Amino acid sequence: MAFAPPTSPSFASTSMSGSLSPSSSFATLEERIAHLHWRKMCNERQIQGTLRLTKQLQERDEFLRVAKNDKQARVEWLHRVIDDEMHKPLPVTQHFVNELAREDAALDRSRQDATERHMTHIRQIQHKLDEREVAMTRKFEFDRKKRELLRS
Repeated sequence: MAFAPPTSPSFASTSMSGSLSPSSSFATLEERIAHLHWRKMCNERQIQGTLRLTKQLQERDEFLRVAKNDKQARVEWLHRVIDDEMHKPLPVTQHFVNELAREDAALDRSRQDATERHMTHIRQIQHKLDEREVAMTRKFEFDRKKRELLRS
């Protein structure tokens, strides 16, 4: 229910100590009571609005605090689980150890084979370079002797 402030010329221009007739002072008194009632209702609505806002802010703050605590608790739990698992010995069977040793030996053989292939290719390339160098030296020597013969 919305109340409007009483607006009356007699309310604005008279005071409690003014000289008015009893019926007019009664009307003025009723207007003042109505005005005070209206002000009371306005103040109550303002207080209720402030209380609702405060309650909403408190609920939001509580929700954020709980959410933060839940997240922090989950992170702490994860750290505890990880630390616990890291401190446990790794269960390894003899079959697993043997399989791991076989894989390691196969990997070593594969690396050794690759190294040998690489070295073979390097030797072949070096041999080809040596042959080219010898061929170039012979060609230069041939060209030099050919020029000498042509000059003489």
